[in-house]
Amino acid sequence: PANAGGVNTRRTFPKPWDMLRGMQAMNPVETRIWELASFELGQRKKIIRKVRRREVIPNRRYSWLLFEKQTDPEPFETVVLDASLTEALKIDQSVGAELDVHLWV
Repeated sequence: PANAGGVNTRRTFPKPWDMLRGMQAMNPVETRIWELASFELGQRKKIIRKVRRREVIPNRRYSWLLFEKQTDPEPFETVVLDASLTEALKIDQSVGAELDVHLWV
């Protein structure tokens, strides 16, 4: 409803399906980070503070290592995807990943 000055005073909130539409646009690494940070997990939720990428098979398969703390020696979780180097670089840019130059052998 509008007030006397003709200004709309009604607040609009995002609909659940609008939020889901935004989630679909995220890559699998971003989606997993959001899932781990979900309030639905309660005390089990995890905040990912560092992401590193490893090349498993050059230009074909990559893994993203998710760390809870900047200083953790071991990742909390790993997301492995079949992706080209171009796709991997886009994911790196969206999640702020560091490149790990060691190859998995």
